[in-house]
Parts: sequence; C-alpha cells; structure tokens
Amino acid sequence: MWDFLAAFYDEARGEEPDLPVLPPAGENLWRYVVDRIGRERASALLPRLYDPGLMARYGPLPGAVAATHAVRDAGARVVVMTHRPPEAAEGTARFLDDAGFHWDELRCGFDCKVTACGELGVGVIVDDRPETLELARARGIAALTIGWPHNAAACAGDPGIVHAPDYATLLPELLSAVERTRRPAVHPG
Repeated sequence: MWDFLAAFYDEARGEEPDLPVLPPAGENLWRYVVDRIGRERASALLPRLYDPGLMARYGPLPGAVAATHAVRDAGARVVVMTHRPPEAAEGTARFLDDAGFHWDELRCGFDCKVTACGELGVGVIVDDRPETLELARARGIAALTIGWPHNAAACAGDPGIVHAPDYATLLPELLSAVERTRRPAVHPG
C-alpha cells in the first residue's frame, strides 16, 4: 500500500553512500541491496521502515486509498496483513488512518498470509510477494498484485495472477474478484 522498497533503498543509501542514487531499472531492490551491504546490515534497516513518519513521508501508492474505499463500498471487508512485527501495529494503524485508508482489521506478524486468508474466509488477496501470490492461487484464492520487478516472473509464469502497473488499473479486476468470491461457484452438469 506504500512504496516500501523506495523507502528501503533510500535508507540503505544512508548506510552505504556508494549505492547509486537510483537503482538499476528492473532490479530486485532487496537482493540488490543485500548483495552490496550484506543481509545483516540490510535486515537492520527494517525496523526503521515501520515508523509511521517515514511511511507518511513516502505516502501510499497512488490509487491504494481509493481501492480500499471501493472495496468497502462494494460491501467487502478490508483486512490489512503485513509482514512486520506485532509491535509495529500501532504505528501502522496510525499511518493507515492518517493516509485515509478504509480498513476493518490489521494483522502484523510473520504468519502465512494465505493461511490467514483461509482462517478469515478471505477470497481475494493483493500482495507483492511471488510466494504469497503463487500459494494463494494454489489454494483457490484470487491473487492480484501491482507489478514490480521482484514479482515479474511469477506474474508472467501464472496467467491466473492478475497484475497491473498501478492500483487504478488493478481496481476493476479487484472489484470483479471481490464480486466473484461472494457468489457460489456454479458447475454445469
């Protein structure tokens, strides 16, 4: 819902000034930074990224707030699941509220998002991680994403993963998926 990778890269540049101002186009930023500063140093940057002030500085991705409004207006619940420690929940909730997101539940933790979808009866997931998208598809959950360099192979390799360059383009597909998950499947014959 916000450009985590841009913030991560900027924070990494603060630690390693030799990183170029702009990363090479099409690079997986996590791998690119880890390859240059090491996993331990890269991982140490993560807690900074849970600060609501930093999230606010980058703001939500264009169209993300409107997408949550549209999903709620369509009568669906919006559950925000994020891989960040539970202690980041308060700051994350503040960011969501301050940015104007409509949401019903926030789950911070490192549990499997797809398993949580099953437990909650969620039939649609929007995520950026290839592993999450592929597992969601395998379990019959509609998988949608904004296309990023790090998930391009998953999107290209599975026509069932709906991807778009931005939330405005993704929104019609998202609302269609929400509507489909509300109707029971009808099997002819």
